[in-house]
Amino acid sequence: MENQGKEKLSKPLLPLILLLMLVILLTVIAFNIRPESKQIPLANLAPIPVTPASSVDKISVDNGNADIVLQEEELIRTAIKKYRSGAVKDAESDFRTILVFDPDNQTALSYLGTIFFSQKKYQEAAMLFERETKAYPGNPIGFRNLALAQLQLGKLKEAIDAMEQACGISPTNKTFLIETARLYAYAGDRKNTEKYLQLAKDQGADLSTILQDELFRPVQSKVKADR
Repeated sequence: MENQGKEKLSKPLLPLILLLMLVILLTVIAFNIRPESKQIPLANLAPIPVTPASSVDKISVDNGNADIVLQEEELIRTAIKKYRSGAVKDAESDFRTILVFDPDNQTALSYLGTIFFSQKKYQEAAMLFERETKAYPGNPIGFRNLALAQLQLGKLKEAIDAMEQACGISPTNKTFLIETARLYAYAGDRKNTEKYLQLAKDQGADLSTILQDELFRPVQSKVKADR
């Protein structure tokens, strides 16, 4: 009698159990086939360290510190060699030393910012790139590097502002123009997306492959790939 009672109780539960299993299965399927979130443009790019022809503030020479300048130049060359050979920690130490004595040294700011970026220290990298852009406002690479760091910090507006600065300094740079268009497309700004794609096209950029990017679907009919 007891077994019969248990059997009678279990029969009504069977459809509920099956229904629950079906719900779980459908949830797993839906989770696995959900559309991928839109990736932030340029997120896979890395900064490019700047190596100007003259790395040391020439005011030091005018002040009669020629020996110090030569020593600093040598330290900069050594630090760059260490960086390029993979001795990043040693290079980082050298660039830090350079900035103690020459706080606006462009090479040290750029390389150290790049090192911090590679270490995922994006806040520190952004601070150094910003210092570089203030000390050397005519260098577009510094603004582009700053934009990449700002993106990693989730600061899309600031990244776009920095890329616009880079384009303003180097208006014929097709890469900068297309990268700026990508950021505007990600932000949902069709007008500026079209503007920067058209500017890139005017500079001879081949947009045939670029326009196939999912980001540019809303403007594909407006911006033609042909030159």
